[in-house]
Amino acid sequence: RAQLFASASESELEGLADADLARLADLDFATFAIRPAGTHRLHVGAGEGEAGHRHMAVVLNTDDMPFLVDSATAAIGAQGLEIRRLIHPILAVRRDAAGRVTRLGNPEDPRESLILMDVDRAPARKRAALARQLDLVYGDVRNAVGDWQLMLTELRGAARALNDNPPLRDPATFRLIGRP
Repeated sequence: RAQLFASASESELEGLADADLARLADLDFATFAIRPAGTHRLHVGAGEGEAGHRHMAVVLNTDDMPFLVDSATAAIGAQGLEIRRLIHPILAVRRDAAGRVTRLGNPEDPRESLILMDVDRAPARKRAALARQLDLVYGDVRNAVGDWQLMLTELRGAARALNDNPPLRDPATFRLIGRP
């Protein structure tokens, strides 16, 4: 639990009693405990916690990479939901071949993102739609981050080719002319 909330500011933890922190830690670990390599896990809650709780927990876990928080918050905002609290520890995690956590906190281990959000409570249909959207978004982020170096190489090659062999232009109209 200490590692989970160590990087959170006082304002992020404001209003949470020890029982709330324990409940959130249990929920986080249930989502985080088993995650095969190259995948993500998510949980969109139904308003866990004490009766009358007007928020639901959203927990997301994947390899640490750029764009995770922005992408997740955009997906939640697109559903018309407001985020009331966001805690985002980056954890060093060792997993076995099945994806089970075997060690936590060794700085030599790969880093993972664990995002916990307290979001406006939503009906079941909207929760299901949000879970589907977050699943798609995290897949897109993984693909984009995985491809960006290759895309940058391709873009630089295309720019170099254009610079080395610019298209012909008709000086009177500035229209491109085909090459023979």
